[in-house]
Amino acid sequence: MKCVVTGSVGFVGCALSELLVNQLGADFVVAVVGPAPIHEKERERYNRLQRLGVRTVASDLRRSPVLDEELADFDVLFHLAAYVRTEENSRDVRWT
Repeated sequence: MKCVVTGSVGFVGCALSELLVNQLGADFVVAVVGPAPIHEKERERYNRLQRLGVRTVASDLRRSPVLDEELADFDVLFHLAAYVRTEENSRDVRWT
């Protein structure tokens, strides 16, 4: 079974990715990760997934297309990605 996990450097996404790697193997997990720069905790989780041998695919929820490359066939998609840094003053988030 081939699995794709979006939001894979988040707390829940990383834990799920590690669980899937332990049960299925790294060849059966694709981790979709957000754009740089990532915060320290996210970088640690990204490095952990790299050490496990998980393939990563870059994505940015703020643009279209969202993915930088196409995903090969997969059986299950765990969609955990979100843009949660709404407290930051950026052009992506506006208070009205």
